[in-house]
Amino acid sequence: MAEEGVQVHSTVIKNGCEAITSVCNALISMYFKSKRVGDARSIFDNMEDRDSVTWNSMVAGYVANGLDMESFKMFHHMGLDGAKLTQSTYASVIKLCANTKELGFAKQIHCQVLKNGIGFDHNVSTGSWLLTNGKMDQAVNLFTQMNKEGVRPNNFTYSIILTANSIVSPFQVHAQIIKTNYDRYSSVGTALFDAFVKLGNVNEAAKVFELIDEKDIVAWSAMLAGYAQVGDTEGAVRIFRRLAAEGVKPNEFTFSSVINASAASAAAVEQGKQFHAFSIKSR
Repeated sequence: MAEEGVQVHSTVIKNGCEAITSVCNALISMYFKSKRVGDARSIFDNMEDRDSVTWNSMVAGYVANGLDMESFKMFHHMGLDGAKLTQSTYASVIKLCANTKELGFAKQIHCQVLKNGIGFDHNVSTGSWLLTNGKMDQAVNLFTQMNKEGVRPNNFTYSIILTANSIVSPFQVHAQIIKTNYDRYSSVGTALFDAFVKLGNVNEAAKVFELIDEKDIVAWSAMLAGYAQVGDTEGAVRIFRRLAAEGVKPNEFTFSSVINASAASAAAVEQGKQFHAFSIKSR
């Protein structure tokens, strides 16, 4: 996909379309999906006219690639630029707050959501309310009420409710996810197998992982962390080799997980040294 995208990008330049905002937005999205974050940023930096789609693509793209701080910076600059904050913006930033446990900032976002009149949107208000209050039991009741009233959950809803795994059984939610065809979404899959990992059920987590269509670096890192948590060095090494073979660039969380897994046994220390060397080369 990345090579084909570069070819399309070359054609865009040849045809003099690189100044068209909608074309640049599509290129940014394509590069983020291909894990080519630097290329996406380069397109963004050289744009003369940016719209809300441009900014939202950057915020969401950084989140999807596990670059939470870069996403926060982009959101900040988005506000300084006066760009319009949309439902998509809030959904990405709420997810960002969940990743980084920034509950104070989540409360500020919640206030903005209500102030801007989109507080009753299920995607945004459910996630925001859950984050700012931390009342998992009431969040589960709200999720149940949504189902009773025929409001169909989406990928964002499932990602949020699965964080309440101390109350909700991931097995039950998994069954519903399969029925609604959200089991192949990266955000849902990652949240689901993370819930299984926290239960110590790495085998079930691995099954969910394999079903995800487009595995981003967050998904790979979470699966590695799962194997590290249960001390399965071989499983962690196997996942690391797979992501490297598929051209996915490891980040600091990936290396942390695989090196932690290598500490599970004395026999794996040499393996850990190799990953240490690799992390140095990758800076």
